[in-house]
Amino acid sequence: MYTKELGNLSQGEAFHIKIQSGSSYPWEITVYKIMQNGNRIPWISAQCIPPQKTIETEIIDAGSYQLELRPRSLNAEANLGVIRVNPGELSTSIEWHLFVSKRIKASALADELRKKADDLANQRKYDEAMQAYNDSIEIDPGNYETWNNKGITLIDMGRLNDSIEEFKKAIMLNSSDAIIWKNLGYTLYMQSKYNESILAYDKSVEIDLNDADAWFCKGKVLCAQGRYEEAIISLDKSTALDPNSSESWIEKSDALFKQGEYDKSLEASERAIELNPNDAIAWNNKAAALGRLGDPDGEIQACKKAIELDPLCGLAWNNKGVALNALGRTEEAKDAFNKAKELGYND
Repeated sequence: MYTKELGNLSQGEAFHIKIQSGSSYPWEITVYKIMQNGNRIPWISAQCIPPQKTIETEIIDAGSYQLELRPRSLNAEANLGVIRVNPGELSTSIEWHLFVSKRIKASALADELRKKADDLANQRKYDEAMQAYNDSIEIDPGNYETWNNKGITLIDMGRLNDSIEEFKKAIMLNSSDAIIWKNLGYTLYMQSKYNESILAYDKSVEIDLNDADAWFCKGKVLCAQGRYEEAIISLDKSTALDPNSSESWIEKSDALFKQGEYDKSLEASERAIELNPNDAIAWNNKAAALGRLGDPDGEIQACKKAIELDPLCGLAWNNKGVALNALGRTEEAKDAFNKAKELGYND
């Protein structure tokens, strides 16, 4: 078997050629596209009549060698010597070179179309983006990034079922990309398919243990299922990896509150406020924790801040009503409860 890496052939990409050699000819040649994470994706395959054994008769079948595709010739280098293509064999070399060159040019065109699609999607020109993604896939169906990006755009279009199918196709091409698994997990979460979502996030963090966002997302799904103890474990990992994520601290505060750990919930909400003092949810979480810790005055002040930041937050108005009731200010509490109901909050 001969193995060879092609470097810098198109926009810095690398390709891999594997020639399966044995007692029968021609050789089966498979080209693998090497992705940024080092994974090899089957790209193209073909048969090629091997060059003649010009130096050592054993060299063809001697094992694994590094091949290098050059602009005008195909050379194979090995520890036993060098095979050089003779003029009489040049037609095979040129034919193979042209075949690979055409495929590389096609891949470059597909990449351009994918980037065009990404730009159109960012401009919310979704129909045009879909056409560009489809054109790119038609040229190079083995590029998992195109399938993934198409899936993300379909989420923006509200086509969640379609996006899931695109992510699954991307995973079939590259099952070791943590981001695709995370995207799949998010889409399943949006459909309230929590068990499937957690499985996808589990796969994502298995591949990349240091992805704080994936741990946060998993914790959020676990909270949605009421599995607060497990959620706290995931959110602990998220905040350890990225202590400056206010979202993670807010979600952690909520999970701790649901677990009855009010002191820790308060600490987490205050950390979130420190990171983002303009987040109404963080202030509301702080208010709820203070209320359970027997501090209605502090709860009212936190509720006022939450309402100042988001006057339409029904939960904050309700929490304010609870705190006012605790202080015996029943008329003010009634007004707060009515405002909460007016905003659609139902306890």
